[in-house]
Amino acid sequence: MAPLGLHLSPEKTRVVHINEGFDFLGFHIRRMRKRGTQKHYVYTTPSKKAVASIRQKVRATTSRSTLHMDLDEILKSLNWALRGWANYFRHPVAKQLFGHLDSQTWRRIVTWVRRKHNRISWKELRRRFCDRGWRIAHNGVVFTGASSVSVTRYRYRGHNIATPWTPIPTASPASGKDTRRARRVETRTPGSAGGHGRRAGSSPSTAPVANPTKPRVGQDRPL
Repeated sequence: MAPLGLHLSPEKTRVVHINEGFDFLGFHIRRMRKRGTQKHYVYTTPSKKAVASIRQKVRATTSRSTLHMDLDEILKSLNWALRGWANYFRHPVAKQLFGHLDSQTWRRIVTWVRRKHNRISWKELRRRFCDRGWRIAHNGVVFTGASSVSVTRYRYRGHNIATPWTPIPTASPASGKDTRRARRVETRTPGSAGGHGRRAGSSPSTAPVANPTKPRVGQDRPL
């Protein structure tokens, strides 16, 4: 690292045990026991700091200072923030966390609506600001939240990625027969003998003509 002009920051560098875990780029990496078993695995989850930041953004969007805005503008802002955050954290273990964030955001939206419209009843709120059950929607904008992003686990593909030190497989002696067979297939031309049925590119004018001297099936050979 020294030739590149890089060095480790003492404030950001520490040595910890994998069971204690550490935060890196918004992720918390830690080895834990899998629930219901005695096996331990390394889990990657969003860090507490990252979760607190998105919750603070939701609170700021649904605060009293935004009561002058329309509900569809609030929904667009929340959808953009939650979807962008969820896209970044879609690879670790975060499906349950996405659901919790959507539930908390839904309660914040409902509180914002009732505060804006002078404590309307729940029945009126559902009739005016919900389209399917209790899903919040207004002026064609639907609250989708973080759960709209599917969680896709990262799979280690090191054995499929070519590397400079990966040996090149050599042809085995048994493959010589297949090579000769492929060479014979390549040297065939349309209309040549040896194939089964009619080949692509052949026409009746170029089809092989039967030998008149060759006896047909059922005829007697000349003595």
